[in-house]
Amino acid sequence: MSRSTTPMAHLTRLVELGPRPVGSPAHGATAGYIADVLGGLGYEVERQAWPFPSWQEEETQLTLGGEALAAAANGFSPSCDVAAPFVALGTLAELAAAELAGRIAVLYGELTREPLAPKANRVYNPPAHQALIRELEAKAPLAAITVNPSAGSLARIITDWELAIPSVTVPAEVGRRLLGQAGAEIHLRIASRRGPGEACNVVARRPGTRRERLVLAAHYDTAIDAPGAVDNASGVAVLLAIAERLARGNLRLGVELVAFGDEESGGHGDELYLQHYGLEAIPVFSGLPTPRDGERLGYTLAAINVDGVGQAVGVNTVTSLACSEAFGALVASVAAAHPGVSVVAPWPASNHYTFFSHGVPAVALGSVGVANIMHTPADTADWVSGHKLDEALALVAELLAALQDKDLDWCRSERQSG
Repeated sequence: MSRSTTPMAHLTRLVELGPRPVGSPAHGATAGYIADVLGGLGYEVERQAWPFPSWQEEETQLTLGGEALAAAANGFSPSCDVAAPFVALGTLAELAAAELAGRIAVLYGELTREPLAPKANRVYNPPAHQALIRELEAKAPLAAITVNPSAGSLARIITDWELAIPSVTVPAEVGRRLLGQAGAEIHLRIASRRGPGEACNVVARRPGTRRERLVLAAHYDTAIDAPGAVDNASGVAVLLAIAERLARGNLRLGVELVAFGDEESGGHGDELYLQHYGLEAIPVFSGLPTPRDGERLGYTLAAINVDGVGQAVGVNTVTSLACSEAFGALVASVAAAHPGVSVVAPWPASNHYTFFSHGVPAVALGSVGVANIMHTPADTADWVSGHKLDEALALVAELLAALQDKDLDWCRSERQSG
């Protein structure tokens, strides 16, 4: 590998491997690529693996009155071939009151305004999602049709390997068509394959002269069918490029680079990572602790997570969480040297949650731009700017340099370090 491999070169290679959903062959190939790059740079590389089912949609057909309608099987949906009247349901109260035996449920409105958390997601699983799945399983319809709230979008509403009800997602236009003919018979056929698979985190370490270390993180998995250029080949590309820079010099702070394997599908990789330190994942809805032990997470000074940077029609963003006032000011100062970067309010929904929820200061890089390409086949390299990837890389490098002489107390907020 060239000593000057650019983030865009890494991104191009990752996108060429195809969609990388957890458990898929491409997911394994991507983990291999990341491990080979980091191992070739001299890092000590560890694979943290766990079993995860593979799944593939072979064919989906949805017809109403003989007319084919756009539909995509929801992730891990079992196969089915059913024809039955459908019942349209827009609220949890409607679902609770419905009689669905021998019928197909069409879910829309408040029931599908965001993707449903898998039942096994122990970090993010809103009570409303849990209640919806409980009602759906209790009512046991022949199948479910989830209406994506976005026009033209087939981004799947459900990706749940534990849900036994066959289901598909349809775009908003198809939902409108169905609601106009409530009670009509609809025919749904799904042909899918499921088998054993594996997922893993790729963790690479290089010691420094100090006991403290920095963690640099990005997830490499994608939604089903998504090439995942922005989300999140971009983050992995920056991770690999910064690893190459760090491999050339002596380090005061140790570094640990973590390519998480399933940010899109439940955070099991985060749980496995935390187990290494005798810790457990903290559910979003349980409230965060206030740990004061400097040894938590192996004397991790701070974590930097890169998720969805480099949008060609967008701007890179940065935010800080669980940081001291001085650390927050440092982040803002580094960002100010890049006029195209925007400092935004904290957002928790990515792998940096694993760190700041345990009291470790975290910096998150992302972007604001074209939103409706995420988790879809449209998330291609065409939407990524090499210049803006380089900008994100420079921001990470400058943060790393600025933190070399900082200690745990300086980085942590008073509430975390007192």
